[in-house]
Amino acid sequence: MEPTQASEPPLPPVKRSSSLVLISGLSSSLIALFGVWLLNATTDFNIMGFYANKILPIGAVVVGLVASSGYGLAAWKSGIRMTRALVLTMCGLLVAVYFIAQYVEFRGFGTLLNKWTGERIGFFRYFDVATRNFAWKSKDGTPPSPLGLWGYGIRALELIGFALGGLIVPAGLRSTSYCDACQLYMRTRSVGYIPASVPAKKIAKKDTEARAAHEAEQQQAIDRGKAELDTVLAFVKEANVTGLQGALANLEPKRKATLKLPAHINVKLTYCDRCHSGRFDPMLQVGSGDRARLIALGSTALSADMIAALIRKSA
Repeated sequence: MEPTQASEPPLPPVKRSSSLVLISGLSSSLIALFGVWLLNATTDFNIMGFYANKILPIGAVVVGLVASSGYGLAAWKSGIRMTRALVLTMCGLLVAVYFIAQYVEFRGFGTLLNKWTGERIGFFRYFDVATRNFAWKSKDGTPPSPLGLWGYGIRALELIGFALGGLIVPAGLRSTSYCDACQLYMRTRSVGYIPASVPAKKIAKKDTEARAAHEAEQQQAIDRGKAELDTVLAFVKEANVTGLQGALANLEPKRKATLKLPAHINVKLTYCDRCHSGRFDPMLQVGSGDRARLIALGSTALSADMIAALIRKSA
């Protein structure tokens, strides 16, 4: 086995405060809502009120996604784990920030008075009137009719969209592998692609014989791909760094052709950037784009020396 540079030993686990994450997220939330107000004030376009098919709060989801960027960035950089309790706290803060923004908007109008009674209008009365007066713009230019109580349905969709959009980044981090020893999010990279199918062919539906032959070829290609993966993993079990690097290097010249096939095996490396603990998480990908189907092919642990060698080789 080739000598490799020693990995940094994992630091003793230290309980970290999530204050930095929460402060960063609150800051990005306020900046996002300030941007909503500024856009509305300068262009008369309320992005929070942008809906697809009058029911999907696309605008609110986008604003929520921007608002939560601070949470995600701070958690990723600091290595603070995105626990369920932290996600629930973020959700509560997003809801609170939404209503704070409504209150700031209310205060921005100055003192509001009922034009018939002269009575001062408080925030809750303002919020109720504003909600009931939601209306869809008509295409023919006629004055829109207020939605009344249905406005609360729109308000609820807006709030839900904002909160759900804000949870996209935290949910992504929760699904990211985590090194408990170093308290860091693990990184992933593809170190090789193995062919697992033959090129696609156009075969007439009535030509059952040709279809059967093609399906047999596809199955043989999948079996060859899995056998080639087993060869790669055998080097891992033997702790043969040179053999592993050679097997992966042999895949590189046919990388472009492999990615054009209907199916291939992605040899994905998941590792900690500090202690170099990690594993192979090979995935069989069938199809491409939105229709791609991923099938996990198990996990195989790697030694720190192997991961260090692979990282240095592909750097």
